[in-house]
Amino acid sequence: LVNNAGVGFTSPLEIVPLDRLRWLFEVNLFGLLAVTQVCLPYLRQQGGRIVNISSTASIVEAPFHGPYSSAKRGLNALSEALRLEVRPFGIQVSVIICGSVKTPIWETGGENAGQIWAGQAEEKQQLYGLRYGQLVDYFQKMGQGGVPPEKAAQIIAAALSSERAKYRYYVGSDAQLFRLLNKIMPDRLRDWIILRAIGMDA
Repeated sequence: LVNNAGVGFTSPLEIVPLDRLRWLFEVNLFGLLAVTQVCLPYLRQQGGRIVNISSTASIVEAPFHGPYSSAKRGLNALSEALRLEVRPFGIQVSVIICGSVKTPIWETGGENAGQIWAGQAEEKQQLYGLRYGQLVDYFQKMGQGGVPPEKAAQIIAAALSSERAKYRYYVGSDAQLFRLLNKIMPDRLRDWIILRAIGMDA
């Protein structure tokens, strides 16, 4: 079972519509669990595999990316618990931490964010507009520089076919960098590096 469904958008947390946030969690987390629950009896019969597709947003949180990051971090936690629960049945669970991959999520995420932003009061747009615009520009560049989907597919195939699958796989050089950043950097230094990379004042 490869759980790859995902949606995303950016928004300041102060103004994110809660119905849109619930929709994001429905697709990225609750829907994933619902499909997994249906498939588990069949996976138990053969000692199958579960591969859940996550994101670097789950290990390094950028400003205004809280909705997506929180759902993907929840996916990671769910996957870790599930791995231990189904281990006695011979089922292996892996998480694929994807960096920038050239998929339509960049365009659809931008459209979703644009709709949310357009519906906000001018006061809130003035409050967050400059820094939010910097993040939007940064993400556009990330999407254009992402690795091809075939690279992610190769790693997913490895997780499905290796005799002993890894718990976590990382797709793309940015994913490896964020992994290192998350492990060794003090929190304040990590925040400074993230803001500087986006172009915001630290």
